[in-house]
Amino acid sequence: MPDALDPRTADPRELMQALLPAARAKYIKAWEFLADANTPLVPRREARTRASAVADDHAVVAAFLRERARSLQGNDLQNAKHLADELERHAEALHRLATISLIGLAEAKDLRPEALGCGKRYRDATKAVAEGGTNSRPSTGKPAAKAAHPRERARDDKPFSDRGPKVSRDALGTSKHDSPISDDLDPEVRAKLEAMRAALESGE
Repeated sequence: MPDALDPRTADPRELMQALLPAARAKYIKAWEFLADANTPLVPRREARTRASAVADDHAVVAAFLRERARSLQGNDLQNAKHLADELERHAEALHRLATISLIGLAEAKDLRPEALGCGKRYRDATKAVAEGGTNSRPSTGKPAAKAAHPRERARDDKPFSDRGPKVSRDALGTSKHDSPISDDLDPEVRAKLEAMRAALESGE
Protein backbone atom coordinates (compact mmCIF):
# COMPACT_ATOMS: atom_id res chain seq x y z
CA MET A 1 0.00 0.00 0.00
CA PRO A 2 1.48 3.41 -0.95
CA ASP A 3 2.50 5.48 2.07
CA ALA A 4 0.10 8.20 0.85
CA LEU A 5 -2.78 5.77 1.48
CA ASP A 6 -1.51 4.10 4.65
CA PRO A 7 -4.29 4.46 7.28
CA ARG A 8 -1.62 4.64 10.00
CA THR A 9 0.07 7.75 8.59
CA ALA A 10 -1.91 9.33 5.71
CA ASP A 11 -3.85 12.56 5.97
CA PRO A 12 -7.40 11.43 6.94
CA ARG A 13 -9.06 13.74 4.41
CA GLU A 14 -6.90 12.52 1.52
CA LEU A 15 -7.38 8.96 2.67
CA MET A 16 -11.15 9.40 2.67
CA GLN A 17 -11.13 10.97 -0.81
CA ALA A 18 -9.15 8.03 -2.16
CA LEU A 19 -10.74 5.08 -0.36
CA LEU A 20 -14.41 5.96 0.02
CA PRO A 21 -15.28 6.31 -3.72
CA ALA A 22 -13.45 3.04 -4.38
CA ALA A 23 -15.32 1.29 -1.57
CA ARG A 24 -18.64 2.51 -2.95
CA ALA A 25 -17.78 1.35 -6.47
CA LYS A 26 -16.83 -2.09 -5.16
CA TYR A 27 -20.09 -2.33 -3.23
CA ILE A 28 -22.17 -1.44 -6.27
CA LYS A 29 -20.41 -4.10 -8.36
CA ALA A 30 -20.94 -6.70 -5.65
CA TRP A 31 -24.59 -5.80 -5.16
CA GLU A 32 -25.39 -5.72 -8.89
CA PHE A 33 -23.73 -9.08 -9.47
CA LEU A 34 -25.27 -10.88 -6.51
CA ALA A 35 -28.74 -9.33 -6.90
CA ASP A 36 -28.90 -10.48 -10.53
CA ALA A 37 -31.09 -13.59 -10.84
CA ASN A 38 -29.19 -14.59 -13.99
CA THR A 39 -25.81 -14.79 -12.26
CA PRO A 40 -24.63 -18.44 -12.56
CA LEU A 41 -24.14 -20.48 -9.39
CA VAL A 42 -20.35 -20.89 -9.51
CA PRO A 43 -19.57 -17.21 -10.25
CA ARG A 44 -22.08 -16.29 -7.53
CA ARG A 45 -20.17 -18.40 -5.00
CA GLU A 46 -16.88 -16.84 -6.08
CA ALA A 47 -18.41 -13.37 -5.83
CA ARG A 48 -19.58 -14.07 -2.29
CA THR A 49 -16.09 -15.20 -1.32
CA ARG A 50 -14.63 -12.07 -2.87
CA ALA A 51 -17.18 -9.86 -1.09
CA SER A 52 -16.13 -11.34 2.24
CA ALA A 53 -12.45 -10.71 1.43
CA VAL A 54 -13.14 -7.06 0.54
CA ALA A 55 -15.15 -6.70 3.76
CA ASP A 56 -12.20 -8.03 5.78
CA ASP A 57 -9.89 -5.49 4.13
CA HIS A 58 -12.30 -2.66 4.96
CA ALA A 59 -12.47 -3.84 8.56
CA VAL A 60 -8.67 -3.84 8.91
CA VAL A 61 -8.36 -0.27 7.62
CA ALA A 62 -11.25 0.87 9.85
CA ALA A 63 -9.64 -0.74 12.91
CA PHE A 64 -6.38 1.12 12.35
CA LEU A 65 -8.28 4.37 11.87
CA ARG A 66 -10.09 3.80 15.19
CA GLU A 67 -6.79 3.23 16.94
CA ARG A 68 -5.21 6.27 15.32
CA ALA A 69 -8.19 8.50 16.13
CA ARG A 70 -7.09 8.54 19.77
CA SER A 71 -4.17 10.79 18.81
CA LEU A 72 -6.09 13.05 16.41
CA GLN A 73 -8.20 16.14 16.92
CA GLY A 74 -10.29 18.64 15.00
CA ASN A 75 -11.00 17.94 11.34
CA ASP A 76 -8.50 15.09 11.21
CA LEU A 77 -10.38 13.33 14.01
CA GLN A 78 -13.77 13.86 12.35
CA ASN A 79 -12.51 12.66 8.97
CA ALA A 80 -10.88 9.57 10.46
CA LYS A 81 -14.01 8.67 12.42
CA HIS A 82 -16.26 9.24 9.42
CA LEU A 83 -14.13 7.05 7.14
CA ALA A 84 -13.96 4.33 9.79
CA ASP A 85 -17.76 4.46 10.18
CA GLU A 86 -18.30 4.17 6.43
CA LEU A 87 -15.82 1.32 5.96
CA GLU A 88 -17.39 -0.59 8.84
CA ARG A 89 -20.85 -0.13 7.31
CA HIS A 90 -19.56 -1.43 3.98
CA ALA A 91 -17.82 -4.37 5.66
CA GLU A 92 -21.00 -5.38 7.49
CA ALA A 93 -23.10 -5.05 4.33
CA LEU A 94 -20.61 -7.02 2.22
CA HIS A 95 -20.60 -9.84 4.76
CA ARG A 96 -24.40 -9.92 4.56
CA LEU A 97 -24.26 -9.94 0.76
CA ALA A 98 -22.08 -13.02 1.01
CA THR A 99 -24.66 -14.97 3.00
CA ILE A 100 -28.14 -13.68 2.14
CA SER A 101 -30.40 -15.46 -0.37
CA LEU A 102 -31.34 -13.92 -3.70
CA ILE A 103 -34.91 -13.25 -2.57
CA GLY A 104 -33.70 -11.90 0.75
CA LEU A 105 -31.32 -9.59 -1.06
CA ALA A 106 -34.13 -8.28 -3.24
CA GLU A 107 -36.18 -7.46 -0.13
CA ALA A 108 -33.35 -6.01 1.99
CA LYS A 109 -33.69 -2.28 1.47
CA ASP A 110 -30.84 -1.55 3.88
CA LEU A 111 -28.45 -3.38 1.53
CA ARG A 112 -29.33 -1.38 -1.56
CA PRO A 113 -26.46 0.83 -2.79
CA GLU A 114 -28.25 4.07 -1.93
CA ALA A 115 -28.63 2.88 1.67
CA LEU A 116 -24.82 2.70 1.84
CA GLY A 117 -24.39 6.20 0.40
CA CYS A 118 -23.50 4.94 -3.07
CA GLY A 119 -26.11 6.97 -4.93
CA LYS A 120 -28.93 5.68 -7.15
CA ARG A 121 -27.21 5.38 -10.54
CA TYR A 122 -26.78 1.63 -10.78
CA ARG A 123 -28.37 -1.31 -12.58
CA ASP A 124 -31.29 -2.47 -10.44
CA ALA A 125 -31.52 -6.21 -10.97
CA THR A 126 -33.89 -6.77 -8.04
CA LYS A 127 -36.95 -5.40 -9.81
CA ALA A 128 -37.14 -8.48 -12.01
CA VAL A 129 -36.62 -10.74 -8.99
CA ALA A 130 -39.45 -9.07 -7.09
CA GLU A 131 -41.72 -9.50 -10.11
CA GLY A 132 -40.79 -13.15 -10.48
CA GLY A 133 -39.07 -12.71 -13.81
CA THR A 134 -35.53 -12.31 -15.11
CA ASN A 135 -33.37 -9.25 -15.38
CA SER A 136 -33.59 -9.02 -19.14
CA ARG A 137 -35.01 -5.72 -20.32
CA PRO A 138 -38.43 -6.04 -21.93
CA SER A 139 -39.00 -4.39 -25.25
CA THR A 140 -40.99 -1.19 -24.97
CA GLY A 141 -41.77 -0.93 -28.66
CA LYS A 142 -40.56 2.70 -28.62
CA PRO A 143 -36.95 2.74 -29.89
CA ALA A 144 -37.37 6.24 -31.27
CA ALA A 145 -37.93 7.70 -27.80
CA LYS A 146 -34.66 6.20 -26.61
CA ALA A 147 -32.75 7.42 -29.64
CA ALA A 148 -34.06 10.92 -29.07
CA HIS A 149 -31.97 11.24 -25.89
CA PRO A 150 -28.43 10.01 -26.70
CA ARG A 151 -26.86 12.00 -23.87
CA GLU A 152 -29.18 10.40 -21.33
CA ARG A 153 -28.30 6.94 -22.69
CA ALA A 154 -24.59 7.78 -22.53
CA ARG A 155 -24.97 8.77 -18.87
CA ASP A 156 -26.86 5.53 -18.17
CA ASP A 157 -23.93 3.58 -19.61
CA LYS A 158 -21.56 5.29 -17.17
CA PRO A 159 -23.07 4.55 -13.74
CA PHE A 160 -20.03 5.80 -11.83
CA SER A 161 -19.57 9.07 -13.74
CA ASP A 162 -20.89 11.21 -10.90
CA ARG A 163 -19.36 9.44 -7.91
CA GLY A 164 -16.81 11.95 -6.71
CA PRO A 165 -13.13 12.37 -7.53
CA LYS A 166 -11.57 9.78 -9.81
CA VAL A 167 -8.59 8.02 -8.25
CA SER A 168 -5.91 6.52 -10.48
CA ARG A 169 -5.26 2.79 -10.17
CA ASP A 170 -1.59 3.52 -9.55
CA ALA A 171 -2.50 5.66 -6.54
CA LEU A 172 -4.69 2.91 -5.13
CA GLY A 173 -2.08 0.23 -5.79
CA THR A 174 -4.48 -2.04 -7.68
CA SER A 175 -4.04 -4.11 -10.81
CA LYS A 176 -6.47 -5.55 -13.35
CA HIS A 177 -8.20 -8.73 -12.23
CA ASP A 178 -11.01 -10.80 -13.70
CA SER A 179 -13.09 -10.69 -10.56
CA PRO A 180 -16.78 -10.01 -11.27
CA ILE A 181 -16.85 -7.65 -8.33
CA SER A 182 -13.68 -5.58 -8.28
CA ASP A 183 -9.99 -5.33 -9.01
CA ASP A 184 -7.80 -7.57 -6.94
CA LEU A 185 -4.90 -6.30 -4.87
CA ASP A 186 -1.37 -6.71 -6.14
CA PRO A 187 1.02 -8.86 -4.05
CA GLU A 188 2.74 -5.91 -2.36
CA VAL A 189 -0.52 -4.32 -1.21
CA ARG A 190 -1.89 -7.68 -0.10
CA ALA A 191 1.29 -8.39 1.90
CA LYS A 192 1.05 -5.03 3.69
CA LEU A 193 -2.63 -5.55 4.52
CA GLU A 194 -1.86 -8.99 5.92
CA ALA A 195 0.97 -7.52 8.00
CA MET A 196 -1.39 -4.83 9.29
CA ARG A 197 -4.01 -7.45 10.14
CA ALA A 198 -1.43 -9.57 11.99
CA ALA A 199 -0.22 -6.53 13.95
CA LEU A 200 -3.80 -5.64 14.86
CA GLU A 201 -4.57 -9.15 16.08
CA SER A 202 -1.37 -9.31 18.14
CA GLY A 203 -2.16 -5.97 19.78
CA GLU A 204 1.06 -4.28 18.69
